[in-house]
Amino acid sequence: VFHEADTATEVQYMAWLETAITRLDSLLPAFRQAGIGVFLDLHTPPGGFVSRTTPAWHRVFAEAWAQTALVKVWQRLATKYANEPTIVGFDLWNEPGERRVAPGLKSW
Repeated sequence: VFHEADTATEVQYMAWLETAITRLDSLLPAFRQAGIGVFLDLHTPPGGFVSRTTPAWHRVFAEAWAQTALVKVWQRLATKYANEPTIVGFDLWNEPGERRVAPGLKSW
C-alpha cells in the first residue's frame, strides 16, 4: 500500500509502482518454486483518496489524470504479466470509493 498516494502526482505514483513491480519480480521465482499462485491487487489506485471519511472517495472519480493513470497502470501490469503463470488473477481495484463522479469521468 502506497500511503502517500493521497498527495502523490502521477509521476510519483508511477515511480512507486515501478518499485512495487521490481519487488514483485524479485519474489516471483520463490513463489513459483513453492507452487504459490499470486493475485495482483491494486490496493492503492492512482491519486489515492480525495477523502477517507465514510463514504470514501477515490481521486479516480474526481480527477481525470487519476482515471487515465488507472488505465495506464493496468495496461502496464496486464502486458508485463500476461504470460507469467505464477500470476493467477487480478483484483483490478480493492473496494473503490465512488462517493460521486466528477463531470466527464467514467463511473466504473
